[in-house]
Amino acid sequence: MSENTDSPSAAIENFIAAWQASGGAAFARQSAPVTARELKEQFKNAREPKVREILQALASIGQARETEDGRYVS
Repeated sequence: MSENTDSPSAAIENFIAAWQASGGAAFARQSAPVTARELKEQFKNAREPKVREILQALASIGQARETEDGRYVS
């Protein structure tokens, strides 16, 4: 039986692996909570809506936390 790579859990695992390989280190290096706008400045060609979407996804799986003022912390 082959593994279903379209399942939600496989998508989450792939997302986490990609995040850790690229943006995860930049996020983890932050000494204070950051906004999506602040984090996107560390990446060439990053778009704020996509960075926000990634941060929200990380928060939904417990890999980040959103503060009351809309910032994120790892």
